[in-house]
Amino acid sequence: FKGKFGPLLIAEIGGNHEGDFSYAKKLVKLALDTEVDVIKLQIYYPDTLVNKIIDPHRYNHFKKFTLTKNQHIELAEMCINNGKKYLASVWDINAFNWINNYSDFYKIGSGDLTALPLIDEIINKNKPIILSTGLSNFNEIKKTVNYIISKNKLYDNPNMLAILQCTSMYPIPESEANLNVIDLFRENFHVSVGYSDHTEDLEALYLSVLKGADLIEFHFTDNKN
Repeated sequence: FKGKFGPLLIAEIGGNHEGDFSYAKKLVKLALDTEVDVIKLQIYYPDTLVNKIIDPHRYNHFKKFTLTKNQHIELAEMCINNGKKYLASVWDINAFNWINNYSDFYKIGSGDLTALPLIDEIINKNKPIILSTGLSNFNEIKKTVNYIISKNKLYDNPNMLAILQCTSMYPIPESEANLNVIDLFRENFHVSVGYSDHTEDLEALYLSVLKGADLIEFHFTDNKN
């Protein structure tokens, strides 16, 4: 997990396109013009994510934000053809069948850190894994790290497995960044350690680098409003 200037820099577009493919392409093009190493999106489908009878509001939210398979592939090719790495949090197991050729590594989002069927699928790809930890306690993180290594010894290597300190609120004040967790992770795990940022400015990112973060992820958009 090394970037052009030191830490791997991941621009998280995520769902900031709100399901508008032309806007998604615009955001990718803007990110291509920066010095980031990686451009990241999210792949999910409402029918395999939310029960539309139990939670129709959330179902419709994800449906609105969903891009098609071909649209995701086009965005991935835009990144790769212009010298950037492409990364996705994949929330649907079936999507691995077509996105794997475009991704050198995978991100497991905070909400999926204990989703073992999904993690098993990623482990079988033998590619580096980034774990975000925003919705987990220390014991859950430890169990998942140990589980991944026990399933595939390739991941007993800091170049193959990274964990990110993350506070799952949007946005968060700087006081909630809790960057000392970077030290806790480094003391307890033989992995790369980084920071996933949800603040509104740059100070926490700068401080995470000073604390030795191997990779940093930050939300990327053209309009914070």
